[in-house]
Amino acid sequence: MLGYEELRIRVRRVGGSRYLVAAGGPACAAEVVTVDGEPEAFREQWDRLIAAELGYAPMGEQHTAAQMRALGRGVFRLLFGDAAATEGEGADADGSGEDAVGCRVGACVDTALDRAQGMRPARGLRLRFDLPPELRDLPVESLCAPPGSPQQSLALNHGYSLVRSLAGGPLGQRLPEPADEPSVIRLLVVCASPRGLQPLRTAPEVAAIRNDLPEVAVQTAVVERATRASLEEALGVHSELPTAVLVIAHGAYDRDIGKGVVALETEGGGIDRVPADLLAAILLKAQRLRLVALNLCAGADSSHLEPFSGLAQALIGGGVPAVVAMRGRISDVSAGAFGPELLKGIAANKTVDEAVAAARLRISHQPEHTAVEWATPALFLHEGCRQGWLFKAREVRDDEFGAGGTAVADPLREGEDALRAFQSFVGHVGSAALIGAARFQRDLGNWTQVQRILRTPTQSYADERRRLRAEAAFELAWPELERLCALLAGERDAAGAEAQLDVVRELLPGPLPGALTAEVAGLRRLVSLVDEARAAEAAADWATAIARYEEVLTLRPGGLRDVTERLAVARDELHVARVCEAAERARAAGDWSAAADGYAAVLTLRPGHDTALARS
Repeated sequence: MLGYEELRIRVRRVGGSRYLVAAGGPACAAEVVTVDGEPEAFREQWDRLIAAELGYAPMGEQHTAAQMRALGRGVFRLLFGDAAATEGEGADADGSGEDAVGCRVGACVDTALDRAQGMRPARGLRLRFDLPPELRDLPVESLCAPPGSPQQSLALNHGYSLVRSLAGGPLGQRLPEPADEPSVIRLLVVCASPRGLQPLRTAPEVAAIRNDLPEVAVQTAVVERATRASLEEALGVHSELPTAVLVIAHGAYDRDIGKGVVALETEGGGIDRVPADLLAAILLKAQRLRLVALNLCAGADSSHLEPFSGLAQALIGGGVPAVVAMRGRISDVSAGAFGPELLKGIAANKTVDEAVAAARLRISHQPEHTAVEWATPALFLHEGCRQGWLFKAREVRDDEFGAGGTAVADPLREGEDALRAFQSFVGHVGSAALIGAARFQRDLGNWTQVQRILRTPTQSYADERRRLRAEAAFELAWPELERLCALLAGERDAAGAEAQLDVVRELLPGPLPGALTAEVAGLRRLVSLVDEARAAEAAADWATAIARYEEVLTLRPGGLRDVTERLAVARDELHVARVCEAAERARAAGDWSAAADGYAAVLTLRPGHDTALARS
C-alpha cells in the first residue's frame, strides 16, 4: 500500500476577482491570484477536447494530447502562478524555510512532493483541492506542470493524487477502525439501460469485475435492469459488511430542476429519471457504504449555487467518504476499463488514491482510441476522510507473520499502537512511536494533539517533527485565516481586517505571508479613499469625489462594491453643477437668454433642482 502525505490547497475569495490560494501540508504557502473568466473558458475547452476525442466535434489543428497539456498548464498558471516567478526569491518562496509560510504555491507543491518521497518509506502526495462554488468547474484533473518541469501531467504521475474535497455529513461507521479485522467487501454493481436511451455495453465491464476480483476479498452482487425497488432490496442484503457500489447508467445534470439525474429503469424497462438527492438517499441506507463509483456521463456536474446538486456531491454531503465520478462524457471503452481497474486496486488493499491513479493509467493514451479521457474521472473525498484506506480487505498472504511473529502491516492499528505507547504511564517511548502517534492524530484531524505530542524533541525525526508542528500550526490557524478572507471579500471593514490579521499573525508558523499584509493594507487604502469620496459627495464637492473614486478604480480595476455606479452618479452631478454654474454666470452678466437655457437644461437633467426652479 502506498501511503500519501496531504497538501491541502484551499481557495477563498478576498475581494473582486482576487482569491487567496493557501497550501498547508508538508510545506506551506499562500499567495493571491486573479481569476476572471478562466474557469468557464477552461471548462469549455475541456468539453471541446472530449467532444473531439469522441468524434462529436472537429479535432482541430493540434493533437488532443497537446491541447490537453496546454489546458493543464493554463490551470496550473491560474492556481499556482508562473513558475519562473519563484526564481531568485529564496527559500521562503516555497515554505521550505524554518517554519515559514512561503509566497509561491507552485514551488510549495514541488517541495511537498520531494519531502513526501524522501520519507521512510517513500510516500505519495495528495493534492486536496477545496474550491469555492464559482471555481469548481476548473478541470484540476488536467493539471500539467510548466514545460521545464519533470512532472508534466500530475494525474499521470504515480507520486500524485488529485482530489476534490467537500464538506459532508457525519461519517458514522463508514471508515475503518484500527481494531477492525480484515473482512469481505460487499460490492454492488448497479446496471440500468432503459429503452429510449442509447444501449449501454455493461457486459464486458461486469465480466471483468467477476473475473478479476478475488472472492476472498470481494462478494459481488449485480443488479441488472435496476429499478428503485430492486436497488433498495439489494442494499439490504449483507448490510453489515463494508460496502462499495458501482453505478453503470445514463446520467446528466438537469438544469431545469437544478439537479443531477440518473436513468434507472421502470418495472416495464422504461426510463425512470431519479434525481441525484433521491438516489443518494437510497444508497445512503447502506450504513457501511464507503465508496461509490459513478460510471455516468456528467455524473460529477453541479450547479454554481448548490455544491451538492450533483450525485457525487449529494453522496459526500450524506456522509460517504469517497466518490469517483466522471466529469463529462466518457467512452464505453474507457468507462468499461476504468471501473474494474479501480475496484481491483481496492480489493488489493490499496488506498483509494492509489487505486484511482492505477485506473487512470489504465485508460490513458489507449492505442487507436482516446488520449485524454484519463482526466475525466474525478475523486471526491469527504473532508473527514484523510487516511485514504477505505477497506481492510481480506487477502491470502504468504507473509502473514514475519520472523518476529509480527502481523501484516495495518497502518491504522500501527498508529493506534503508537498513540497507546505514547500515552502509557510506563516504559520509554521510541522516536518512531512518537512520530507515529503524531501522524495518527493528524489523520484524525486532531491538530492540537499533534502539537502536544511533538513538544518532545527527537533527533531521529527532527525534520519531520518540525514540519508536522508547522503543519499543525497552519491548520489551527486556518479558521482564523478564513475569517480574514471573508472580511477582505466584504470590502468594507478595514479595521476588522487589520484586527483579524493580528490574530492570524499570532497563529501562523513563521512570519505573515506578504500577500496577506498587502491585501489588508490595500483594503485600508481603498476604504479610506471611499470614505473621502463619500464625504466629498455630502459636501457636493463632486470633483474631489470623482478623483477619489477614479483612484479606487486605478487600484482595483475590477471595482469595489458600488464605486463604479457612484462614480457615474458623481460625474452626472458634476455636469449638472457646471451647467448650473454657467447659468448663474450668465444671469449675473445679464444674459437672460443664456441663463434661461442653462436653467432649462438643468431641469431636464434634474427635475426639481432647487436653484434652477427658483431662477426659471
